Amino acid sequence: MTEIRDNNFSKLCEGKGELLSKALRDRILEQDFMRKSKFPIIYASETIMRYRAEKTDISSRESLREFVQGLFCSSVSEESIAGVAAFIGNHARELRDLKEGQERVLEGYAIAVDSFSLVRIDYRIWAQKCDARYISAAAGIRGVLDVKRTRWNDFLSAYMEILNLGFPEDISQEEKQEQITKCVEKARMLFRLFHGNLVKSE
Repeated sequence: MTEIRDNNFSKLCEGKGELLSKALRDRILEQDFMRKSKFPIIYASETIMRYRAEKTDISSRESLREFVQGLFCSSVSEESIAGVAAFIGNHARELRDLKEGQERVLEGYAIAVDSFSLVRIDYRIWAQKCDARYISAAAGIRGVLDVKRTRWNDFLSAYMEILNLGFPEDISQEEKQEQITKCVEKARMLFRLFHGNLVKSE
C-alpha cells in the first residue's frame, strides 16, 4: 500500500514538474518579458527538474544543492552554487507553513557567475503537503546574460546578494570580504570583456 502511494506521489510530482518546466521556458522565451527585464538573456539551457516526497520541506540548503548544481556548467563556481542554493532556500521557506492538502507555486531568479559566464538562474517550485509529507517539484533554467543590455550596477547589486550567502559561516569576516572582492573583480573583468568597453558606474 505504501509502495502504491509513493508511486502516486512520484507521478504527481513528475506531472507538476513538466508543467513547471513548460511554463518557465515559455516565460523565458517570451520576447516582451525579456525586453522589459533588467537582466535579459541571449541563451537558455535545457530545463533541469527535480522531484521529491519527504517529511522535510524543500527549503533546506542540502535539499536544493543538487538541483542548483545541475543548473551550472562548472563546479568551480562554488560560491555561486552555494549562494543560489541558499537564496532559493530562503525563498522556499514560504512553503513551510502549508496546511494538509494545500499547494503553492513560487518563482524567482538569481544572478551569478558560472565559470566564465554571467548567468541568470530562473526557477519555479511547486509544493503540496500530503499525508504529513512535503511533495514537491522544481524546474530551473540557466540563461547567459545579454551583457550589452545589462547595467553593471544592477548586476553587481544582485550578484552581491548571492555572494553574501555563498560562503561558509565559519570563515572570518576578513577572509569572506577578501574572497568576495576576488569574485567581484572576476565578474567585472567578464563584464568588460563581453561588453566591449570599460565599465563605468551609472
